[in-house]
Amino acid sequence: MSIYKSIIGLDEAGDYIINQPGDIIRYQIAVKNNGDVDLQNVNVTDSLINNLTGPTGDIVDTGVLNPGETWVYNGDYTVTQLDIDSNGDGDGLIKNTATVSCDEHASESSSMELPIFHTANTGTDTNSGSENKSAKVLPVANFSTSVISGYVPLSVQFTDLSQNAASRSWDFKNNGIADSSDVSPFYTYTAPGIYTANLTVSNANGTASKNAIISVLQVTSSISGNSGSSYGSNSAVIASSSAVSSSTGKTNATETVIIA
Repeated sequence: MSIYKSIIGLDEAGDYIINQPGDIIRYQIAVKNNGDVDLQNVNVTDSLINNLTGPTGDIVDTGVLNPGETWVYNGDYTVTQLDIDSNGDGDGLIKNTATVSCDEHASESSSMELPIFHTANTGTDTNSGSENKSAKVLPVANFSTSVISGYVPLSVQFTDLSQNAASRSWDFKNNGIADSSDVSPFYTYTAPGIYTANLTVSNANGTASKNAIISVLQVTSSISGNSGSSYGSNSAVIASSSAVSSSTGKTNATETVIIA
């Protein structure tokens, strides 16, 4: 049994960053039966979200997570004034953990941390040489990735963590072709290679960009016992190499997936 948590939407009605009460973080949780035994009384909880919707994907036996079946849950968290005032309990992060349990297996968890940004509108008008109280705010490009390496085909979720951005453009191969404008898109690399993923963000005052290296490896030998691996053919490799992490360091969203 495995569980994977991701962000599928981030303050879509505002500035796409977490910086004030009322901002909404949209989470998605996927649970999969990787084995060959039906799982009974599957229960998914989240430390921040009281009302998860779902699951979708319960196709064969209602209420039973059958081998190879994936259930998907969704839930929103609304940022509170306490989150902002306490700066995420002092470490500047919105943190939560999703946990799945069932009768036949020990519980598994997936956690995520999302940064709170504190921005100030200060600056100098270079034309007049005086302080500009309504100084122009430039965008700051930033994003995280669910993985940075793995075997082909490699599916990666990208999450925009930029500041002051009004629009965005993803170029997953850095070939000058825009692939997506979503906040948190998925992209699957189908050929081995070293790719440079690029995010360009813009607002009325300017443009900024950020790159990340994605390493897609060729499968050179068979892996036994993984016919039921989760989230594509590369998931067993991801689990064994502990490659499920953010590409952007401590200040960005990080994801940890525990796969039994």
